[in-house]
Amino acid sequence: EVLKCLAHGMSNRMIAQEFNIVESTVKIHIRNILRKLRFRSRVEAAVWAVSNNIGTDFVPKSEQDEYEDE
Repeated sequence: EVLKCLAHGMSNRMIAQEFNIVESTVKIHIRNILRKLRFRSRVEAAVWAVSNNIGTDFVPKSEQDEYEDE
């Protein structure tokens, strides 16, 4: 789920708010993702996620209100 948020360009603060966790927990999750995928930056992870269609169906809570209004 955190990788999907990265693919959407969300900041650590936004991800923390999305899942009701603290930013330090988000940082740990991102660090683990980068280590497992052998990437050096969150941008690399985000580009990889987008190019592999990860998170294409994910709609952050902050954007869900916009879809409900349509």
